Amino acid sequence: MYQNVDLPAGMKSNGTLYQNRGSWFTGDRVRWHNGLLRPIGGWASFSSVTGPLDQVLTDPATETARAIHVWEANDGTPYYAVGYNKGIKAFTAGAATVYDITPLGFVDRVAGPVAEDGYGDWFYGAEAYGTARPYDAATSPIFNWCFRNWGERLLAAERGATSKLYEWDLTLLGAAAQVTNAPVDFDCFHVTDQRIVMVAGAATEPRLIQWSDSEDNTSWTPAVTNQAGFQTLSGAGRFREIVSFRNQILLISENDAWQASYLGPPYIFGFDKAGDDCGVEAAEAVATTEDFVVWPSRRNFFIYDGSVRQLDCDVMDELADAVDDVNWGKTTSFVNANWAEVWWFFQSQNSTTDEPDAYVTWNYKANHWAVGTIPRTAGFGGDAGRAPVMMGSDGYIYKHEQVGTVPQITDTSEIFVESGPIELKGGNATQYVDSLMPDFLVTGTVDVYLIGQDAPTGPEITYGPYEVSYPATSLQPIPARARGQTIRLRVVGKSSNWSLGSLRLNFMGRGGRK
Repeated sequence: MYQNVDLPAGMKSNGTLYQNRGSWFTGDRVRWHNGLLRPIGGWASFSSVTGPLDQVLTDPATETARAIHVWEANDGTPYYAVGYNKGIKAFTAGAATVYDITPLGFVDRVAGPVAEDGYGDWFYGAEAYGTARPYDAATSPIFNWCFRNWGERLLAAERGATSKLYEWDLTLLGAAAQVTNAPVDFDCFHVTDQRIVMVAGAATEPRLIQWSDSEDNTSWTPAVTNQAGFQTLSGAGRFREIVSFRNQILLISENDAWQASYLGPPYIFGFDKAGDDCGVEAAEAVATTEDFVVWPSRRNFFIYDGSVRQLDCDVMDELADAVDDVNWGKTTSFVNANWAEVWWFFQSQNSTTDEPDAYVTWNYKANHWAVGTIPRTAGFGGDAGRAPVMMGSDGYIYKHEQVGTVPQITDTSEIFVESGPIELKGGNATQYVDSLMPDFLVTGTVDVYLIGQDAPTGPEITYGPYEVSYPATSLQPIPARARGQTIRLRVVGKSSNWSLGSLRLNFMGRGGRK
């Protein structure tokens, strides 16, 4: 008797394998779109897409990029800024030259966590000279940059200790210059819709919020003739990120979140707490769309769409078990609007490069999740119709999700998805499968495996592979041979151009348990 195996989109791996019966459980480099399971798009290095530029960082053994910013000049030319532990690089699409716009006096940082275990053991200039810190094996936040636009000019600042606000005039091609009169030693900054620069934190006042006059990022002293100002927010914890959302501003700290509204003179901004116990550790893990802001904590995801609430994640257990806790601060995110997805890259405990090597995605329109592995240290999502760009741990920049005839690099051996158990009659009958009817759209080859098991924690027997190719086997039953109290599916893509609607398995029951 043929039975449709219509598993819902997305992966579910919280709890045990048996608890996730009737669902896809795990996989790599796949997504669901319009009800179809398919591989994610491939990627190509910049040299094969936009011009001769390829490798941005020349010494990936000591240089790691953790922030990418993309914007357009007034004449429509796309510009790219890459922030890494030794400074800032900038370039245009199709260019052969990478400009070093690192501010004068910038001190190189290490790419990873730094132990704060006593006097003289952190980077130069941090904290008070001569003040020893107690040995507690703590680590500093991962060094990173914050980028925003001031018109076509780039604003940049280090995140955290010893930060300064810099501005780069792209017509000069020189180093970014420190903004006159701007605060220093803040944790993050943002440019509001009113063309006001807002910074959060100070060396001794972590909850201090300061902002400049409108249209003048050099005017920071409050006066009746300008809109500059400051306010200290209650609570504890340093602020990690500031973003705009609709007509509001959201400030997210290590512990809580605050919403700021522009009121105009004389108060300029009003602040209200948006949520408690919803902090973020990695600033680059905060992702923003027109409809919401979303970010991860150590054990939960949170979303803000007017109020903060916990976002249920179907793969949270797998993510929490996989992430390298010491390197949680390396987590980065971007929005892939073309596929209605938010991506987070993180460093797993299995990373061979000591850099982010795995990802989790959330489809925010269909509300489902997926996991996988791709080594990327930073990303910037494309608008609808525009490809995302990402930095590899090899120092190269890549364009992802390419369309048209551009070659795409995808290791097809990593494209797979596995289901949880599929059972008939409540699992009380041994199931025999003698054929399967594929519902694939295939260019190339897909292998289907059937995995039989007689108890939730018992041994598994893998049957197959059963090859599905176009057109020979895509329209007719494929002989198979498998048995078990439950049957699981494993689908392995041997090409990068296929999609799966559903499968029909011919089950033959042979009695039940006594």
